[in-house]
Amino acid sequence: MNRFSFAKLGRTLLMLTAVTAFGLLGCSGDDNPSNGGNNNNGGPSAGLVCADGEAWVGGGTGSCGSATDGLIFKSDGDLLDIGRHDNVWKLESVNSWQTDGNRLLVTMNGREDDITYDVSNGALTLTFANGKQLTYNRKCSGVVIVGTYP
Repeated sequence: MNRFSFAKLGRTLLMLTAVTAFGLLGCSGDDNPSNGGNNNNGGPSAGLVCADGEAWVGGGTGSCGSATDGLIFKSDGDLLDIGRHDNVWKLESVNSWQTDGNRLLVTMNGREDDITYDVSNGALTLTFANGKQLTYNRKCSGVVIVGTYP
């Protein structure tokens, strides 16, 4: 059984009580050119790396305004799991990530999960070991995290 919640990545993780970066957080299409397209943990990130103000989003009707779930891949190796609650984005968990080819290695609570990923047609698709897929259908700008959840 996959350790990820397919309805929401990382819902069972402990929340960080102190968040140092409130404000604009987010994914750029230029793949963090300052380090050649790699996150600091190594490997090509193929469009995963997020810049301020953007995030991979999914859920809802697929539009940025209706999205309910999001992921922010930061160039320092942090993976922010965000969700829209009461119509505002809130931080749900902070994890770590790195890539190796088209493999996405995510560490949650000291456990590492190996996921295949694909970025195409503006969407991010994650394929888990059991074959289930989770798609974040677009990158949206203007994502502002205003607190933590719960």
